[in-house]
Amino acid sequence: MEAPICKHPLPDGLFKFAVLASMGELAIRIVVGYWKKPIGVLWRIIVWGIIGMMVTLMFTLFDAGVRSCMRGYLPFVKGRDSFQFL
Repeated sequence: MEAPICKHPLPDGLFKFAVLASMGELAIRIVVGYWKKPIGVLWRIIVWGIIGMMVTLMFTLFDAGVRSCMRGYLPFVKGRDSFQFL
């Protein structure tokens, strides 16, 4: 059985970056000493979520591009056996 992350990578990237965007509010709480609601939290979560989806897509496209280049376009590479760690 595959992990849910493998089945739905884009929503997972959105969720990860949205959580990371809210970590700044925790830092404000630690520095100020009391809970202060910052302005634009929802927009920050939305923007960082979209950035997370784009990063996830970028890594997927980069992986596919490197694997296709390994089939004969990279110099000094004789197929998949040259990169056994991949």
